[in-house]
Amino acid sequence: MGGGEFPILDAILVLVVLLELALGWLRGLLASVFGLVGLVAGAIAGTLLVGQLPWTDLVAARGATALGLLPLLIVVLCAAFAQQVGLAVGRSARRRLFRRSRHGSGHRWRLPGAAVSGLLTLGLMWLVVLPLRGVGLGPLSQEIADSRVLHAVDRYVPDRARVAAAPLHRRVSREGIATVAVGVGLERIRPVDPPNPRIRGAVRISAVSGAVVKVRSMSRECSGGSEGSGFVARTGFVVTNAHVVAGGRRVTVTTREGQVWPAEVVSFDPRQDIAVVRVAGLRQQPLRKGLEPVRGADAAVAGYPLDGPYSVRPARVREVSEDVGTDIYGSVGPTRRTLVLRSRLDEGNSGGPLFNAYGEVVGLVFARSLEDRETGYAMTLDRVYPMVDGLGPRAAAVGTGPCLPGQQDDWG
Repeated sequence: MGGGEFPILDAILVLVVLLELALGWLRGLLASVFGLVGLVAGAIAGTLLVGQLPWTDLVAARGATALGLLPLLIVVLCAAFAQQVGLAVGRSARRRLFRRSRHGSGHRWRLPGAAVSGLLTLGLMWLVVLPLRGVGLGPLSQEIADSRVLHAVDRYVPDRARVAAAPLHRRVSREGIATVAVGVGLERIRPVDPPNPRIRGAVRISAVSGAVVKVRSMSRECSGGSEGSGFVARTGFVVTNAHVVAGGRRVTVTTREGQVWPAEVVSFDPRQDIAVVRVAGLRQQPLRKGLEPVRGADAAVAGYPLDGPYSVRPARVREVSEDVGTDIYGSVGPTRRTLVLRSRLDEGNSGGPLFNAYGEVVGLVFARSLEDRETGYAMTLDRVYPMVDGLGPRAAAVGTGPCLPGQQDDWG
């Protein structure tokens, strides 16, 4: 895609804004408002439609170049159709309102019409274009993430708007690893040195690999279920992410040696994205808890990415931040202390441990970046271990809530 000094996508966005300013001037305020209501409704519908299509598979089969701007074209066509409906309603309302006036709507409404059109168009771009970066569109996803126009708009979007837009973002993003760390908006990723590849072979990390397990949640209602990782935090108790087991009717834990154990969820917190499952008979030694790492620290992500075998991937801490995010269903969530990592994470890494070089667990992996393939997120352990320590040996099983948005059968 674009890649030059002024990317193609930004050029398109600027032209759209200029066009809407001109059209808003010609239409006046009332018609502009009705037209933009239709535009927003159509764009949201188009974005939701794009989010349900298997773009990752299509890109792999046809290539990103062949698909080009097709996803944006779908959104534009839906938005344009709905806008025309809104304009027709707005023009009819304007004629009725001003039919007794000699001067019609008057020139005084042209400037407000242009201003409203321009501002709402910028807001619409932020609302419907940003989520498309998470549907696997190859270079287009990266161009959306790098857009100067969207970055400029994003700086002025209030937190309440991000939280309100999170459900749409969640519907569109079909990622198998959660993106609840950053809500809606562009991520601010600090540079850091590359991870140390030697940490994958660290003796102390290898020695505790038996405490890292695969967690599988099964449910016909939730498109069959999902897979993730987990770790033994206490004898017989495994920590994972709540979004890994959400909606699950049956949960199993598989050890690195291939033993499959039935498990039951005994703690489920969708706001914090933490779950604890009890595995009767599991005798793996619990991991030791380490100190919170600092920026630049070496680390390693362990787990079962892509539902495959055990894997250790090098990581480095970009920064430690306080993030106001959403819960796993897209509603207002807690302030979460987050470790921003330079590491390549995949579906299935969710719920796995973040190790330091001494083989101690220092974080719970729960998200990856939509914008940078080498950025992921782990939460610190200040909320994790109190949940585990508060459970008795005979803790009762708890519910796992509804399926995640986009996971229900009616959404495919």
